[in-house]
Amino acid sequence: MTKEEFIKKYCEQTGIEWEKLSKLRVAIICFCLDQRCDGWMLIPNDQASLEMYERLAVIFSLVV
Repeated sequence: MTKEEFIKKYCEQTGIEWEKLSKLRVAIICFCLDQRCDGWMLIPNDQASLEMYERLAVIFSLVV
């Protein structure tokens, strides 16, 4: 699933317009490895969350 497909699906399921949601959330690649996962997740759209995600991505790349 592409990022755009994930966002469209999320917005359709929740009834929230992406223009409004994108001020609060950002879609990023998910590392959970759950087979039911679409491969993306939404995290808060703030500097602290983005920095934490970047650190976790580095750690994950070292483990896998």
